[in-house]
Order: sequence, then C-alpha cells, then structure tokens
Amino acid sequence: MAELRLSPPQAAVLRAVAGRDGLSLRALARTLGSEPMKVKRCVDELEERGLIGSAHRGADRRPRALALTENGRQTAERVDALVHLQEQDLDRALGHEGRAQLEHALDLLELRFDLSPAAGAARRQEAPAALAPGRPGAADSKPTQPGRRGALAPPPVEPVTKTGTKE
Repeated sequence: MAELRLSPPQAAVLRAVAGRDGLSLRALARTLGSEPMKVKRCVDELEERGLIGSAHRGADRRPRALALTENGRQTAERVDALVHLQEQDLDRALGHEGRAQLEHALDLLELRFDLSPAAGAARRQEAPAALAPGRPGAADSKPTQPGRRGALAPPPVEPVTKTGTKE
C-alpha cells in the first residue's frame, strides 16, 4: 500500500466504502470492527486527499453519508489489484494447500487469543473500566472465572522467578 501512500487502515476503509455509497461512519466502524473515532480520523484523512466525500444526513448533522470520489474509486480498484497480487504471491510461495493451512492456523490463533477486530474493539471499550476502582471489571474487582471462553481460552500464566523456576 506504500506505493499508493495508504496505510493498511486507510486501504481497509476504501475497500469497505467501495460500492456502499451512503454508508455511515458508525456502520463503517462496525464493518471494520474498529472504534468510531479512529475510523473518523481515517475518513477525515482520506477526505482531505480527495478519496472520500461525505455529506450530512438531513437536520441531524452528526451522521455522515460516505461515498468514494472518482479518484477514490480508482484508488480502491488499485488496492484490490494489489491485494490480489499479494494473494497470488502467497499461493506461489506456499502453494494452495499451504496457504489454506496458514489461513486455518491464523483463524485458530484469532479464536484462541480472541484477536478478532470486534473483540479488540470490545476490549478497548472495556479498558477504561480497569482504571476505575470499584467499578465492575476494574482492576480491584474479582477476576472472572477461568475458562469463560471454553477450551479456546489461553492457559493461565504461572509466575516465574529470576532463576527461571516456578514459584
């Protein structure tokens, strides 16, 4: 994406808005599994570059309807072409079966460590609670029961002393 002067999040926004004229910022954030304010900053940057246009919806000036500009459509098509080339490179390097195994392994890691974009957004929303003593989910609250995510939950970490032995 560097040759297009786009960050990965900007490329993701362009691809998500392509073909979905009128998409709101909130809907875009849900689609991407990201925080609305981060998506707004990304959209603002793309708007400054003339790749995305937005208009307010009716009397309520907060919701913005997003659409790619012509330059944005061309750039999104180039992003899609680059993604396709990257996928072909992976297929050449790993073979079709190897790529399928890699994707499966990444899916398992995402599940095991709860790394999905939606889970990340949920963790970020919960983070302020950990800083407020006495609130549910706060650092001084009782820990949740182990294994609440079932067999995919990561094992507990045992403390290690300086000599490398378990306490």
